[in-house]
Amino acid sequence: MNFFVKATMQLFLIAGLAVVMTPIAGAHANNLEGLVLTDAKYALEKENVTPVLKWVKGKEKELTQLFKATVEKRKKLFNNKKAIDFAFYQTLMKIHRECYQYKGCIPFVSIDPENRVGVVTRMADDVITTGAIDTMADYLITEVNQGIRARYAIVAEKAKHKDDNLAAGQDFVDAYLELSHYAEHLDGEAPLGAPRK
Repeated sequence: MNFFVKATMQLFLIAGLAVVMTPIAGAHANNLEGLVLTDAKYALEKENVTPVLKWVKGKEKELTQLFKATVEKRKKLFNNKKAIDFAFYQTLMKIHRECYQYKGCIPFVSIDPENRVGVVTRMADDVITTGAIDTMADYLITEVNQGIRARYAIVAEKAKHKDDNLAAGQDFVDAYLELSHYAEHLDGEAPLGAPRK
């Protein structure tokens, strides 16, 4: 294995491992079972805005007004509670995302009523209540390691024949781009360095 290929592989592995040391952007956002909306449900149930204010840094007054209006609507339109609550959740998430814009944050479009959430996203929310950080970290390390190694193995094999003919060269480029884009995705979703303060 030549030095360049080995060094590149090690850098990709380091970038992948950074996933476990950084916050997962927007992990909670499009999911009815995430931490933000769990707090929102509790706040509406107790008619107390306090549990959700932490999620809207700098926009507490705006959310408090929305919350009061929502509580009033729930009392007047009891049969429409589900729709009223969902409208509150949507607006809460929109405000929350506006408050916490940073690199890697997935733009908020809508809450997914089906709770289709990836394994890691679910783990990020669950680890807060379960404390199972080792399970999450081990899972990520294994997945990233396997993902990088599998893609590298294909690139390394195709590199042996990349200059044989045009088709072989293009196969190499496709394999290289798969590895490169995988690494870019890891870097974009999990920026290297310490967590944001």
